[in-house]
This record gives sequence, C-alpha cells and structure tokens, in this order.
Amino acid sequence: LESLVELDLGDNKLTSLPVELGNLIRLESLLLSFNQLTSVPAELGRLTSLKKLFLGKNQLTTFPAWIGELTSLEVLALAGNKLKHVPVWIWSRLTLKSLDLSDNWLIRVPPPPQELGNLRWLNELALAGNSLKKVPGWIRNLTSLRVLWLNNTKLTSLPAWIGELTSLKQLDLSENLLASVPEELGDLRLLTDLDLTRNTMLTSMPTRIDQLRTRGCNV
Repeated sequence: LESLVELDLGDNKLTSLPVELGNLIRLESLLLSFNQLTSVPAELGRLTSLKKLFLGKNQLTTFPAWIGELTSLEVLALAGNKLKHVPVWIWSRLTLKSLDLSDNWLIRVPPPPQELGNLRWLNELALAGNSLKKVPGWIRNLTSLRVLWLNNTKLTSLPAWIGELTSLKQLDLSENLLASVPEELGDLRLLTDLDLTRNTMLTSMPTRIDQLRTRGCNV
C-alpha cells in the first residue's frame, strides 16, 4: 500500500481514522468527505506528496493544524463542517490553487499576510454558506482568482472593486440580500458565469450587465 497514490474513503460514516494512513507517503489524493469525523490524526501531516485533500461534510470544529505540513497541497476542501476559525498560515501554502471553506460557521476569514502579495497561485476560493455579511476586503488583491463563490453569505452590498478581479470566470453571488450591484461588474471581461439568482431585493440591473451577456456570459 505504500505505493498508493489515490485513496477514497468517502461516504463511509467513519468516526475515526487509523494513524497508519500517515505511512502512505506517496499518496497524492485523499478523499475523506461525507463521514462523521470530528478529528483527523496528526500523522497525516507526513503525507508531503499529497496534492488533493477532501474533508468536506464531516464534523470538524477546529482547523487541522497538520495541514500546514502538506508542502505539495494544491486542492483543499473543508466545506460542510463546523469551523469557526481559519488559521492565517493557510495563505502561506504557496502551492494552494483551490480552497473550499463553504458551509461552515465562519463570520470572518483572516486576511493573508501583506508580504504574500496577491496570492497569485490561488485560482479558486469558495466561502459560500458562511455568515460573512460583507465581501472581505482582502479579496480585492486576489487578481489571479478565476472562481469565487460568495453565495448565501448574507451580503447586503457588493464593492465596486469587484470589477478589478479581471481573471474571474465564475462568480456566484446567489442567495444573498443584494438590492443592487455595481456597474463595475461589466469590467469582468473573462466572466462566463455570473449567478445573481435568489437575491429577492434585486429588482434592476446596471446597463453594463448587458455587455457581459453580449460577450457570452451566462447571467
């Protein structure tokens, strides 16, 4: 088993994991979603070849510290847990391309340290289903983002600087409390999908949204 590169233990109602999983040092993908895990052995920090880690839909209440030891990690999915805090060191994972923190108990997500710049390595960020209430200001610097999910986060407004995220291809703002959206959305020239559905107070759209439709964006 030490030569194993992919392991799927998802959807098994697991409440614990053997520490021996940490011996699978060639593992590149580990799927542990849809279980009942409240903790995960720190020995998994030895999996330094791991590129994809899926821990969604469990019962985690604290962010596993050993994730900080995964020096090859590209995809981290922690959606559907009970996390209230995110450690600032998560932004120091210079290999991380996709981070999914949707459907947790977050009210804020800490900004990246200033010395990390615009996190040019991060392409996908999902914060859906948390009680953020406003778009975190530090997202403005993430100019390499291609996918941003902020649906169902109790947003009441959208900052004009959202138009500066010019690499965006998918933007989900559905199920919020938006009464208006800024004209600057029209600056997102690479956008292919913009979801504004189920914002019941949003009764009109800026004229520049039509420019997105003209460019083939699904609005």
